[in-house]
Amino acid sequence: MILVLCTPCFSAFSKDIKPNQWHPFYHLSTYHWQVTQQQQLYIQHHHSLSTFDLSNCRFCRGKDDGCHATGIQAQQFSFYPNPVLIAVCQTGAHSMKLMIFDPLKNQHEAIYQTYGVYYLNYALHKNHLDIRFDGRKNTCDTDICFQEKTVHWPISNKH
Repeated sequence: MILVLCTPCFSAFSKDIKPNQWHPFYHLSTYHWQVTQQQQLYIQHHHSLSTFDLSNCRFCRGKDDGCHATGIQAQQFSFYPNPVLIAVCQTGAHSMKLMIFDPLKNQHEAIYQTYGVYYLNYALHKNHLDIRFDGRKNTCDTDICFQEKTVHWPISNKH
């Protein structure tokens, strides 16, 4: 079961990811993005084109487990200098992955990514994301080998 902490946050996600269709990047006319049929994410900024591999990602619609949480969203945070693209996808039967892309910092890899073994959710705030997910413990001394983790992105002492 995948829990979503901030269901309204996902309403801004592009749910209908059509291959080879350019989408506006937030409110900035100089940024656009698209996902190809080969699961490549392209982000165009002016005349620069960044490419990211999404081959292990599944974006879906409907009532399948976790489909309500998948999608791509552009966001600008007040304590981070550049607009970013946030992608949430399925990577297995229950696993979810969240990736943050900033083509001005890295043109080929996510600047941040994390996985949830059984769940991943986040709350979108003006200054940051609160990301909650589960992960395996390094050592298991009981039958419970998972722990919940919380990450704040971007890390700032101002929020």
